[in-house]
Amino acid sequence: MAQNIAPIAAQTLSAKLRAVRSQFLHAVEKGDAKQWTVVMGNESGDLDTIASSLALWWFRRDVLNNEKTVPLIQTPRGEMKLRPENEHALSLVSLDAAHEDLLCIDDLQPSKPFPANKFVLVDHNRLLSRFSDGNPETSVVAIVDHHEDEQLHLEANPRIIRTPVGSASSLVIEYIKDNLPSRIAVPPDISSLLLSAILIDTGGLKPGGKAEDVDRASAASLLPISLLAQSVNFVTPGPDSGVRTMSPDALHEHPVVQSLFEDLMERKSNVLHLDATDLLKRDYKQYEWNFRHVDERTRRVTVGLSTVPLNLQSWLPRSGSSTFFDMVLDYMEGRGLDIFGILTSFHKGKSSKHHDGDVHEKKDTGKHKRQLMLIFRSSEDHSTQTPELVQHVLSSLMTIDAAKILELEEVKAMKYFEESDSSPTQWSPGSSKSAVVITNGKRMDVYRFKQKNAKATRKIIAPLLKEIIEGQGISML
Repeated sequence: MAQNIAPIAAQTLSAKLRAVRSQFLHAVEKGDAKQWTVVMGNESGDLDTIASSLALWWFRRDVLNNEKTVPLIQTPRGEMKLRPENEHALSLVSLDAAHEDLLCIDDLQPSKPFPANKFVLVDHNRLLSRFSDGNPETSVVAIVDHHEDEQLHLEANPRIIRTPVGSASSLVIEYIKDNLPSRIAVPPDISSLLLSAILIDTGGLKPGGKAEDVDRASAASLLPISLLAQSVNFVTPGPDSGVRTMSPDALHEHPVVQSLFEDLMERKSNVLHLDATDLLKRDYKQYEWNFRHVDERTRRVTVGLSTVPLNLQSWLPRSGSSTFFDMVLDYMEGRGLDIFGILTSFHKGKSSKHHDGDVHEKKDTGKHKRQLMLIFRSSEDHSTQTPELVQHVLSSLMTIDAAKILELEEVKAMKYFEESDSSPTQWSPGSSKSAVVITNGKRMDVYRFKQKNAKATRKIIAPLLKEIIEGQGISML
């Protein structure tokens, strides 16, 4: 049967979001926010996490009539500009360029407990401690995610956690379609956001990439009801007077799909103007795991992982080692990190120097490569880092099982600074090829690796580190 295209709503998506944001903030001021349910994606703030949270919020509010439901973006408003692909996708559905229609995390004063205690999680399945600390009645009422199941919040309903799936947005639209009354259609703006997210997360649905069957089927169902439908020429009348759509397996070949994907990816790769701090913030996730010492003591270890779409060689030397590691120390201390991982993803092309003197990689040329830098922080009294933790993580990463997953090769940690920095910060060679960096009296142990398995993203590295730190043994993920 033909899918209905929703009529233009009397109230735009932007107006709805602006109204619900205002209502929720008013409830926070009055102390009534516990009556509300917060729908949120993860803290990396990518398009998948934003689109899926807005879509599930729309479904719960407009279809299930849960009016006291609000979507929360875990990205400060001022940092939304770090993801130009997000800004472009949001502009396509006429959301506010200044993002004043979105509830961002910095709209709420830091407080414990968090003002609301009911949550819907999309694109992740562990509620961060910032939302649960001091909030004993916290509950996660629903989950839709495509990451490794951490076996938490088992009472959530629905609790949809499925891998491998390229995009959480695919699971969100599948869930919505399965539960949507026939009289209601998914709005074109919501459909467009979900489609854009699926394309980015799956590499344009190209065969041999990250796309799974559910991603292709979801994208094929979204395109005819998206804002792109007017310019799409693949819907043809069928013998039953319905419509016949393009096969999901061929969707990546359609010019409209290709054009949208290329437009989004061009913006996503436009990061050369960002400084080191912005590059680390734009795609960041944080984790909390329990490390068990040999004497059976346990303590919480906080790990941050930033994905950067550039070769380390093209951006680390810009400021010199002193500025870079001062920034890293501030970044780690500000977030309470014990371990910080920088995960680079890039295509190795011929390097060229621009007029500004920076080294740049030519766009999308050559083989896809990855690098991994691990930084262990120690305070002056060494309370936030132990040699035991460092040795355990590193030795476990280089075991046979872990090597098969990541295919790591350790390289000199300070190579790029040695080549470019005339006055490096205080550092000295550590064991093997590592380095010990001292800045402001604080010690950081730095390790750098070539990661030969370029398909191992943060979705693989994070669960691997969790298994290592929590001593569960390494499974073949």
